[in-house]
Amino acid sequence: MTSVFLLTIRTATISRPVLLSLLSCLTLNAAVEYAPGPFWKRHTIDDSSRGADGVKTGDINGDGLPDIVTGWEEGGEVRLYLHPGHAKARAPWPCVTVGKVQNAEDAIFADLDGDGRLEVVSLAEGKTRSVLWHRFTGTADQFMQSGQWTTSAFPATAGAQMWMQAAALNVDGQHGADLLLGSKGKDATIGWLQAPAAATDPAGWKYHPLREAGWIMSLAPHDMDVDGDTDIFFTDRKGPRSGVFWLGNPGAEADRAHAAWQEHPIGAQGREVMFADIADVNGDGLQDVIVAVKPAEVLLFLRESDSTWKKQSLQLHADTIGDAKAVKAVELNGDGLTDLVFTCESAKGDREGIVWLEQQKDASWKQRPLGGPGGAKFDLMQLLDLDNDGDLDVLTCEEHDQLGVIWYENPHPAASGDLKAIFDGKTLSGWRALPAGTAGDWVVRDGIIAGTGSQDRQSFLVWKEEDLTDFELDLNYRLPAGGNTGIQIRCQPDPTGKRPLIGYHADIGHAGIGDAVLGAWDFHFAGREEYSCQRGDRLMIDENGKASRTAITDPFVPADVRERDWNHVRVVAKGRNFTFFINGKPASEFMDNAAAGRFDSGGIALQIHDKGMSVEFKDIQLRKLK
Repeated sequence: MTSVFLLTIRTATISRPVLLSLLSCLTLNAAVEYAPGPFWKRHTIDDSSRGADGVKTGDINGDGLPDIVTGWEEGGEVRLYLHPGHAKARAPWPCVTVGKVQNAEDAIFADLDGDGRLEVVSLAEGKTRSVLWHRFTGTADQFMQSGQWTTSAFPATAGAQMWMQAAALNVDGQHGADLLLGSKGKDATIGWLQAPAAATDPAGWKYHPLREAGWIMSLAPHDMDVDGDTDIFFTDRKGPRSGVFWLGNPGAEADRAHAAWQEHPIGAQGREVMFADIADVNGDGLQDVIVAVKPAEVLLFLRESDSTWKKQSLQLHADTIGDAKAVKAVELNGDGLTDLVFTCESAKGDREGIVWLEQQKDASWKQRPLGGPGGAKFDLMQLLDLDNDGDLDVLTCEEHDQLGVIWYENPHPAASGDLKAIFDGKTLSGWRALPAGTAGDWVVRDGIIAGTGSQDRQSFLVWKEEDLTDFELDLNYRLPAGGNTGIQIRCQPDPTGKRPLIGYHADIGHAGIGDAVLGAWDFHFAGREEYSCQRGDRLMIDENGKASRTAITDPFVPADVRERDWNHVRVVAKGRNFTFFINGKPASEFMDNAAAGRFDSGGIALQIHDKGMSVEFKDIQLRKLK
């Protein structure tokens, strides 16, 4: 429920700064509804070490594609991953270990020596407590050889603090990039590591603390006051000065004299704030602040034109997810509104570790599933179009269940065109009956396809394109007197001859036919398990073929059927994810990650299930997805 506040203040007796401070303390609670949605297909970049802790990107080889660097905290190494090209992005990526680092916490790309090429900088907590510089020393053909990378610690950081976050920024206007650093625990600080004239010598770098800290989560260079120089935006998770802040840059000349940076609080003081982001959430052209807050909250600090902040709270459905870890703001589904992606830690059992919040125009936010129940401790995210299909995917890592470095493929249609009619309303051009002896079961009259079962076997009407991959199918159906029918999706001929077709089957029937038919998915296959995905189910099949199920919130139910009248069906098949809607409501969905037996392509077919039954279809349209 949205909370509404009425505040009366005698402005004649309160100064403007005090008034603005009072207003900034108010929190407007925005409603968040739990809503269904498909699981996004997960792709593994690397799961061969232990404790992947953070993903940062940069183009280290100059091919125009985003590469990745990750510290593996338990595995004791820092790895670099080269983007293999869009066609191969769904497979594991080529990687090289650029350094052996115990307690590796974060790693970034930066050009610290000014040679125009990126190097890798890593940070370590635990007993290591150092900031390290990883540099390539070989020839181009040796780039993926670990022995051609050297690792050097910056002496000014060695053993001093438990280093957590870093970012490259030329603070003092000389000698190239410096390093912003943040740490946690005893003697923790935010500060900057100043580059010397001879930047290649780690011993010449000097550390200058700017602020005491408890546990720095986000640390980002950003011009917060729009004055032309870069400030430091950060979140501090623990201690007496926890909250969301920024430090104002006094300017390069003052920085060379090691001047103080003024602290500016944004909000959430005293709260356990996690990773945050900066983006225009409400479309007013101003940069807002979005922060994940324990246990399961997103705080939006919406920037006003007078540079004050209006706070809004999004309370997520905590019984379905883990504890807050990170949030990113981005437009995900093509509607022009900024959405949020939210990761968690401690997502045990059936709780989800990564979800997304869909912003609705003049309505409640919708909390939708993304990764499903797999994984317990996720981290930072990067939002990138990794497969070049026109939408943004989610790159992240998971360190508890050892999913490793992974990315989730955005299933929202990146259309290659509008819906196109595949039934002309007059003929069966482009369609064929199967088995061939059932051609008389299908006729066209009054702009509809009418099917009547004439034999004690199933009959199908198959569309001519039998190698479809990703698509959206849209149609209307009517059962004049009940019965059992459906739509084959990615179907192929049955090599055993048991059935005319095998593949995935979106089931349709009259209202009383049961949960296993109306609104369900059937798996009609030869030689693999025929899973149950009943109406209201969200089914996940893992790589080994093991199935798990959760319930869809507010699914399609028989009461939503218009008996003996037209009902609307939409089926989306994208990658390994399949969603089935009836009359605008989700009926069932599944993700088939099985390494053996799944179908990645096939055809579309309409079905008559039984002798004597009748079914009608019209307005049949298809959209191919990129």
